[in-house]
Amino acid sequence: MSVDDTPGLGAKEVDARGPVRLLIAEDDKFFRETLESFVDMSDGFEASYTDSAADALRILREAKDSGSPIEVVFSDLGLTDSHRGGFEIADAVRAEGLATHFTLFTGQARIVTPEVMQEHGINLLLDKEVAGMKEIMGALEQGKQAIINPTPRAPQVS
Repeated sequence: MSVDDTPGLGAKEVDARGPVRLLIAEDDKFFRETLESFVDMSDGFEASYTDSAADALRILREAKDSGSPIEVVFSDLGLTDSHRGGFEIADAVRAEGLATHFTLFTGQARIVTPEVMQEHGINLLLDKEVAGMKEIMGALEQGKQAIINPTPRAPQVS
């Protein structure tokens, strides 16, 4: 399925439930800004951005406590305060019920096996070395659809 024929979140669905709340944790400024532009091109997201695991966890916990939890998390594996920050965030998300869908992106995708993904509650893995606009936009759409039309899925590598 290409991004072009992937069904999007229509205006009616956005009005009915509000935007999907997204957190992106990425310490590479260029990649974070690229992700921001992709989110801006997608309809139906309300996004927050950070470059550290500690800040991501603070944002996730505050959002949950406020009654408007983050629903989708996109995180790099290595962040400014932890080379395994993505795993730390994923573990907290799973243990504390802080979000529904978790995408990990990394330039070290070869070390993240399906077993590791399942252990950390990661729904989707994106390899930064090969993921282009099509894959990133598809991952955003998959995260959104996991909230709008929830169905159990096995971890996926993209």
